[in-house]
Amino acid sequence: MKNNCEMQYFWSNFAPCKKGISVNMKKIYITLILAIMLIFPQVVLAAGGVSISAPSSVESGNNVTIKVTISNVAAWNIKITASGATDGVTKSYADATEDALNTTKTFSITCNSKGTGSINIKVSGDVTTQDGKNTDISSSKTISVTAKTTPVPTPTPAPTPTPTPSNPSSKPNTENGGTTQNQQPQSKPNQNTNTNSPQTQTSKQNEDKKTDKTNSTTENQVTENKQEEKEEEQEKTEQTQEERKSIKIKINEKEYTVIENREELPKLNSYEDTSIKINEIDIPALESPITKLTIIGIKDENGKTMTAVYNNNTYKIYNETTSKLLTLFITDGELNNYNKTTIIIDDQEYNAYEIDDRFAVVYAMNLNDGEYNYYKYDKKDGTFQYYETKDITNNNKNYKILISALSILLIIAIITIFILLFRKKQ
Repeated sequence: MKNNCEMQYFWSNFAPCKKGISVNMKKIYITLILAIMLIFPQVVLAAGGVSISAPSSVESGNNVTIKVTISNVAAWNIKITASGATDGVTKSYADATEDALNTTKTFSITCNSKGTGSINIKVSGDVTTQDGKNTDISSSKTISVTAKTTPVPTPTPAPTPTPTPSNPSSKPNTENGGTTQNQQPQSKPNQNTNTNSPQTQTSKQNEDKKTDKTNSTTENQVTENKQEEKEEEQEKTEQTQEERKSIKIKINEKEYTVIENREELPKLNSYEDTSIKINEIDIPALESPITKLTIIGIKDENGKTMTAVYNNNTYKIYNETTSKLLTLFITDGELNNYNKTTIIIDDQEYNAYEIDDRFAVVYAMNLNDGEYNYYKYDKKDGTFQYYETKDITNNNKNYKILISALSILLIIAIITIFILLFRKKQ
């Protein structure tokens, strides 16, 4: 009767019967619940969110404050980076709530804009919710940096000359009771001071011409001095670059020299001139509002000019591949259940995932819209086509079904073992 009661309890959705539940059965039920939660954690977990608040543009030389908000998180480990037209700022935050419950946190960084172009804000890391769900987060934002506006000085009006009043004629000398004809007035206007005379006008015009000539000479001298100073500064910069050692970087264990002369930097479509700092040295670079990438010029040991993606002192060879109006930047992706391989395109080796002897899948950015997607590459024709994500899902579907089936079988096996052990004890 006892065995029937407890079996009735077990097979009736764990509803207690009149006889109650033994301590052993309680242990069994708790173990089963824990096993199910470990095998299918996604059933009870939720993800956190991230947002970036910053102005769309800033004038060069001004500070800009960026606020990053993460919501519904109990623990976090994130990094906020500002690069591009700025001195560069990187801050990391790692902490957890005291009560291990979800909350909303806001972090802020301040950086100084420099030059023109754009400031690239990137947030990366992972967060954990109160139910133990860990999620990778990634978000970015671009701030446009405009040239500093120079105020135009208001010209000061020339002072209006005050006319000199003429002296009145002196009274006649009446000391002897009469007027002496030969006596001259005490003050008589000088005819040579007449401003309306031709001589005065000619003299004034000559003086104005001399003044204009002097001012023009001074302005020309100032311009020449500035040009000389600029040339001297450029010569000093070139001498400094020649005297110090060139900047060396490594990409895939191969050494490259960074290009420091903008004239040697290759031109790329949709990319604009900017500058970055490497080892506290200003380096010419390129940025695109579409791709959000920062590109620098490099040279290999043979002097061949190439380009590389710069991201927080990390580097990756940059190549553009065009196929049927597609211009792609191939990078590294993560495609489960596919064998990794390499493909050669235009004498450049790329990482890919093998489908069969003819086709491979690559992860790349479409440089026309800045979107990342998977693309199928035809080794025979040398062409790319968009690879539907559902194809990837379908290829993994059988694997997931297999895992789920094995998990269910595992649960059934655990239940069966506990039942057999329980019957044996009874």
